[in-house]
Amino acid sequence: MKKIMLGFVIGVFLSCTTGNQELDGIITNEIYETPADTIIITRVALEEGRSKAFTDMTFFDNQYFLVFRDSDKHALGEDGVIHMFNSEDGLEWTFLKEISVPGIDLRDPSFSINGEELSLYIHGSKYENQAIIEFSDYNLKYSASKGWLEMTNVLLDNLTVNTNNISGNEAWPWRVIWHNNSAYTIGYNGSDIFDLYKSDDGLFFTKQNVFENIPFLPSEARIRVNQNGEFFVLVRRINGTTIIGKSYTPCEEWQWFGEISFENFRGPNFLLTDENKMIFSGAFHSWVYLGVYDLTTNSYGQLIEIPSFGDGSYPGMIIQDNILWLSYYTSYENIEGSSVYVAKINLDLLSI
Repeated sequence: MKKIMLGFVIGVFLSCTTGNQELDGIITNEIYETPADTIIITRVALEEGRSKAFTDMTFFDNQYFLVFRDSDKHALGEDGVIHMFNSEDGLEWTFLKEISVPGIDLRDPSFSINGEELSLYIHGSKYENQAIIEFSDYNLKYSASKGWLEMTNVLLDNLTVNTNNISGNEAWPWRVIWHNNSAYTIGYNGSDIFDLYKSDDGLFFTKQNVFENIPFLPSEARIRVNQNGEFFVLVRRINGTTIIGKSYTPCEEWQWFGEISFENFRGPNFLLTDENKMIFSGAFHSWVYLGVYDLTTNSYGQLIEIPSFGDGSYPGMIIQDNILWLSYYTSYENIEGSSVYVAKINLDLLSI
């Protein structure tokens, strides 16, 4: 496959800061702005020595929601809890709630919208002797009339005989998407499971047995559906490059048509545009990368530079009025730990 680096990079320099508010030891709402207003970055949460990571955001019920995990370490530290914020304008954020489960490390919260209902999916891991022994998954639903409801369990059919000795759910369902009143996710377990799961209620998922023999240890995978009902997926492979698939019949077959040369692209996420492009993000080595992939020419390049370095990635992405909102975490302002940021990116000024 021919890959072309498009080569348009807009440098971002942190030119000014405004606003500084304390909330339970968390420094919030510090805003950086470039002269041309191409990108405005709000630091939502910084607390020295804490790992604030694994973000997602969405727009629902005329407000923005943001979630991320909080712990003392990226992994194998104290059990993670989920912090939720909301905002009217995407710039000033208010703490809403903390979500925790005793004895469970909560990770990778993600939003999913189905009509008039918003869901927050959260994965849980349980450890023993520095090893995972159990997977569990959870769902919180929100509606404009009822607000946030109590958390319920998310279950997989668990029909696969796997070899990793992890109890509970057989796989880690990563990023749920709804289409035509069915929910889809790709689950993986880091060894012998990587497959599509489908659900009619968003709470019980069945394995579709559609992916076979994908090399280089595939793991985190994000699904999106375009206006024509065509499914796309962006797949992180631990020991290989990032691959892109598409399908009109997701429970039957997929075509693997695209590749991004980044190996172990952590926290992959993307959005589809009307111009047959994919705006994608994740971790490229030590940087949070934001790029655009042309689905017509199978070429890609960096869209804009995101200030970051060190531990970071796991972006949330939405587009409102041709403004790209990107939530992410990075450790470049921390001596220890990492912080959460939201970038407001004007796509009109980038000709996207």
